[in-house]
Amino acid sequence: MRLLHYHSRSTPTTHGISTTKVGIQTTQCIKAARIFGRLNQLAEVENPAGIKAFGEHLCALRERAGKSQAEVADVANIAKTTLQRIEQGKVSATLDVLIRICRALGISMTELMDCPSLLDADTGPIS
Repeated sequence: MRLLHYHSRSTPTTHGISTTKVGIQTTQCIKAARIFGRLNQLAEVENPAGIKAFGEHLCALRERAGKSQAEVADVANIAKTTLQRIEQGKVSATLDVLIRICRALGISMTELMDCPSLLDADTGPIS
């Protein structure tokens, strides 16, 4: 991605790009940075069985709290699809996201991690 400098004048820049176009491209860079930030909220899944067990546990905690995925995602400041993918065991969340989910659910990290089926899952070696 080519970085562009924002110019405050409305005449074309020396590179032949008007400030309107630069402003639009700057906006696109900001959007891309936000998407990249969301991607950084997720980690590679190295333990599919454990991640699936954790996702089911998280879903049960959310339902027990009487909250929808949209409500939790909004309060935790994550995308609803991110929460869905965590609950489905398709992705693993970062510690930062887990802390925000705990706050959104009004539970402790200890309660979130109290998942016996996660301990029973075949973890295999960590690479």
